This record gives sequence, structure tokens and C-alpha cells, in this order.
Amino acid sequence: MKLKTMLSIAIVFVVGLASTSIAQSPKKEKPRRIKYIAGNSSGNNVDSSGKVIRKKSIALERSELADNAENDLLEKETFDLINLKRMERGLPSLAWNQSLSNLARKHSENMALFGFFSHTGVNGRLVDERAADKGIDYWNAIGENIAFNQGIENPTSFAVERWMMSEGHKRNLLDGMWKESGLGIAVTKDGKYFFTQIFIVRK
Repeated sequence: MKLKTMLSIAIVFVVGLASTSIAQSPKKEKPRRIKYIAGNSSGNNVDSSGKVIRKKSIALERSELADNAENDLLEKETFDLINLKRMERGLPSLAWNQSLSNLARKHSENMALFGFFSHTGVNGRLVDERAADKGIDYWNAIGENIAFNQGIENPTSFAVERWMMSEGHKRNLLDGMWKESGLGIAVTKDGKYFFTQIFIVRK
């Protein structure tokens, strides 16, 4: 039996909502302040000032899910952006795997509903275990990228661009080893976007 390997990369973006003002208002508009926290498989996270935050899970406020009517569109849009990055570098496109997408969306929904950001799910299981729980065991290698943002005009392209700015996430996105992937997004009523992308190499 071939040895299974697991690659686990995480990234989180916490972005404050931009304050707005009507043109006639005497109040001065506050500048948008962007913060992000990037993590890796060792559980270390780095904030926007470069300070290391040793947390495997980041607590967020619990949120209600918005109507998911556009989730399919958002997922395919994000997936296409990732494949475009690969094509620009002469790499083959990733094939869409619906089972992985369903698994990824469930993890994104759990992060939104239960108020956390982590590769470890609500039941304490990582992506390889979560995949096995759903009967997805036909792989030799599996990997995962996650992202969160709020208050961004184009949250999908923002997530991809920030992944591309992180060495670990970029390695996953552009690794020629990966052939199949699934991406799942959860959107909340208060405007949070959670992304999970899972990659596999079949046996």
C-alpha cells in the first residue's frame, strides 16, 4: 500500500469593513485598514506586522449562512482564477472534482457557523480524515488551502491573490503534482467569505 502524504496549508484574511459616508456628510471617511493572518501546516500564523502567532485555530464570531444560490458561481469563478494562474506558468489546469468540492464547502460552512478558522474541523479531524469519513480514499496525496475575508469588493480574486503572495499556498496552487481539486465557499449574512480548496493525487 502506497504511503499517503498530507499537505496542509492555511491562510486567513481578516479585513475590517470600510466605513462609508454620503457626499454631503461632514464626516471624514476613514481609510480602509487591511489586516491579514497567514498560517502554515505547523500551526504558526503571522499577522500583518510579521509577528508570529502560535495558534492552530483562530476564533471568529459565529455567523448565519446567507442564501447559497450564488455559491456554485463563486466557487467556479475562484477555481477558474486559480487555473488561469497555472496556465500562465505553463501548468495543466486542475480538474474539478465535485466530491472534493462538497467536502470543501462543508468545512467552509462549519467555519462560518461555529466561528473558527482552522484546518481542524469541528470534530477535530484534518482534511485526510474528513475525506475518509466521506468515502474519499482514492488518493496518495491530499492538500488543503483555506482563506477568510470580509469587506472586500471582490472577495474571490482577493483570496486567490493573497494565496499567491504566500509561499506555502502558492506552492499548492502551482504544484504540478496536483491533478484534481475541489473548492467550497460559504458566505454569511454579515458578509464573511470562507474558502476551502482541497487537492488530491489519485492512487
